[in-house]
Amino acid sequence: MRKQWYGRSSERIRRLNTQIAQHCQARGYVVVDATDILSDASGERAAGYHMGDGLHLSPHGYAA
Repeated sequence: MRKQWYGRSSERIRRLNTQIAQHCQARGYVVVDATDILSDASGERAAGYHMGDGLHLSPHGYAA
């Protein structure tokens, strides 16, 4: 079962991130996707890389 962050599934968050990236790229912005670097083997945000909420990066997340 996928985790829920503030009532939103990780799949929905990925879809929203993709839409935001497409929107930015269409306007000429460079988008850096760190999902693979910050995710664990199951595709969820690795516990050591966030502040416990699955969203805000910890110092280890920023260092990655």
